[in-house]
Amino acid sequence: MTTPDIFVLGADAQAAGGYFQVADLDATAPTDATSPLVGFTSAGIISLDGVTVAETKSTTPVKDASGAIVRVILTEYGVRVSLSLLAPTLATFEYMYGVGNVTQDANGNITRRFRKAEAPVKSWALHFVDEGRKVRLYLPAGQIVETGDKVYNVENPTNYEVVIECRPNADGDYALEFTQGGETVVYTPGEDE
Repeated sequence: MTTPDIFVLGADAQAAGGYFQVADLDATAPTDATSPLVGFTSAGIISLDGVTVAETKSTTPVKDASGAIVRVILTEYGVRVSLSLLAPTLATFEYMYGVGNVTQDANGNITRRFRKAEAPVKSWALHFVDEGRKVRLYLPAGQIVETGDKVYNVENPTNYEVVIECRPNADGDYALEFTQGGETVVYTPGEDE
């Protein structure tokens, strides 16, 4: 199943970038930035805040008899992805707050319960455009481990901040970033002025 087009204020988010998809762990993994994904469904629109990818590393220095560092051993490694969502789907709420904590009635009304629940581990694909090139960030196995505070007001849309803790796949990849090939679009000040 391919993902349908997503429209935001008349703009095609798939063409412009900035959208978020989710799938079960057994879904076909992407191999590039542009091929249609199979088994992935829409999970919302990435807000203007963008996406932050943070690698964490812990190391232990090994010293020789003189006290000089001769080697550094990587003892821990992890990847966390942070982003804010606009227009999340019912499924996204379930992945954020736990499947049993979100329900939808026959009229489409959503109820969220504030109670302890572990979020499921899913595959995630984040899409955006950087200097005219499509970029796809693929998380083979990730779990939403944090959600941010929400602010409700009449001036701004509600953002849903999430942090995804990435787990390695069978190849040891915590995440994969695919960037579309081709000429990079570079703006030089003064060219079009």
